[in-house]
Amino acid sequence: MPPPSLSTATLRPGSSRNLARRNVTSRSPGGATTFIETVTDDSASDEATKLFAADRARLGYVANYTRLFAQRPNVEEARRQLLGAISQNMDPRRYELATVAAAHKLRSS
Repeated sequence: MPPPSLSTATLRPGSSRNLARRNVTSRSPGGATTFIETVTDDSASDEATKLFAADRARLGYVANYTRLFAQRPNVEEARRQLLGAISQNMDPRRYELATVAAAHKLRSS
């Protein structure tokens, strides 16, 4: 079982079709709770099913961010292409160090 992760997203009103609801506690002051709707295996479109299969092959499970972006598979594909373009000329260690440094600077987890 993969470790839980925190995510946030802004969803269009009425976009709950074919989605599951997950409760994620935010780290914002005041302890507000954010509700994020993600695509389930049973309700995934053909494009989302391909994204899920790619995650399972690469990670052994479907990442939470993939379930979130499966609502808009074209956006997830563009995100993956962008990350590939950024990391293609970097060795994995440098890419991870740059990612950690950027997250630290942004105070992100």
